Amino acid sequence: MKIKSSLTSILLGIWLALTGLIALLNLRFPFMEVVMGLLALAAGALFLYSLWGKLTSNIGMLLLSLWLILHGALLLFSLSFPYSDTAAAILALAAGAFLLLRR
Repeated sequence: MKIKSSLTSILLGIWLALTGLIALLNLRFPFMEVVMGLLALAAGALFLYSLWGKLTSNIGMLLLSLWLILHGALLLFSLSFPYSDTAAAILALAAGAFLLLRR
């Protein structure tokens, strides 16, 4: 259980750091969308797996997991649906609000 939690945190940390660097420094590298999508999918899936028994007790982490999976799938598979950006933004806002409230 400890290794799973550490791996989840490491993947999420790498994804967050890369996302920030890409946005701030306008970085580009080969297969960037694939790498970022895989990192987001893996972190989201590991979060969901680690929260499986207590999904309702930590709504913020559940929403973060779903957002990471949605974001990763949109990037990795070039998916799009009407209002996909809006749906991802609302999910991110909700996750952030619940995480701040510790719910």
